[in-house]
Amino acid sequence: MCVCVCVCAATPPPVGGFFSAFVDLIKKQNADGDNFFYLENHSLSCQACIEIDEAERCTHNLSYVPPWKSLLRFNAMRHLIPKKQEETFRQEVMGVIESRPQVYFPPKLVDAAVQRQRHVLRGVTSPVWVGIDPAGHAVSDMGISAIVYVDGMIVVAGAASVNVAQSDVAGVLALVKVFLRRLREVVGHRAPFVPVVEVNGSEVYAASITKAFAEFAPVYMPFTSDTFPSCIVSGVGVRTTRDTKAMMVHRMYASLTEGRVVFAKEIAHVCKADTTPKSVGVSQQDHITELAAQLKRMRDTEKNEISGKTSGGENDDIAIAFMQSVYWSACVMAALPDVNRACA
Repeated sequence: MCVCVCVCAATPPPVGGFFSAFVDLIKKQNADGDNFFYLENHSLSCQACIEIDEAERCTHNLSYVPPWKSLLRFNAMRHLIPKKQEETFRQEVMGVIESRPQVYFPPKLVDAAVQRQRHVLRGVTSPVWVGIDPAGHAVSDMGISAIVYVDGMIVVAGAASVNVAQSDVAGVLALVKVFLRRLREVVGHRAPFVPVVEVNGSEVYAASITKAFAEFAPVYMPFTSDTFPSCIVSGVGVRTTRDTKAMMVHRMYASLTEGRVVFAKEIAHVCKADTTPKSVGVSQQDHITELAAQLKRMRDTEKNEISGKTSGGENDDIAIAFMQSVYWSACVMAALPDVNRACA
């Protein structure tokens, strides 16, 4: 048997990129006993100090520094590093593989929501807020989320992410209708649907999606210029700006911290296999897992944008749709205290 060994040596990659995702995958496979690829990390910081976020101050592995290197100069350099360059120093000099960037939603809070006992929806009559983040590029992912408030809890009744061509309006509408039909099966036929459709890309495109809701009455449209003088397109949907996205993050963080997010036992979902023959199906649990992963990635990017996207091709469409439905539902309930009665 011929065995070929390839050794790739590099400094730890920055979090969020393709190589970072590749390293994470290798670590997971190694933990599962699969060593087809094997990761060996040589760090000047011990694991105990890394875990308590003291990597750059760790002295336990300095014996690894070659004898021809001056420890005095090394320590002097460490003390001269500006605060904003500490992460680079940890990676390039200490050899530390960063596990996570600074994210808005701590993974433990997101995991707690996913692991919380599932809610069984019965006889829903209150509004069901359906957030839709349309595909923003020629070919991209469309995110859909549905929530309903039950006894103060935010119950996730639907979640989906589908890769679509922006020009395929008929295909997009077909997917939205499959989702809404399944959502009716989950929440019943008395609960009014409230479309929370982002209009950033195209008002006409968003209007087509909003009109698709008419087949699944009752439907309630609270986004009118009389109620919201800005950040909406009357009768169509909502606009996402830097400010509204920051408020979406704030509302989402508060909901997770308060332990108010829970998933329904059965959630509506949709994938390409529902409208395109021979496509690979995506399960309900896959959509939940993807939503959780996207929430955990939400952060400030180098361009000062709030995003869960990565250079490795991972998207944030379901997370945006979810945050959108949570934030705008709170806005409507604040502006229209009698919204439940108005929807009846």
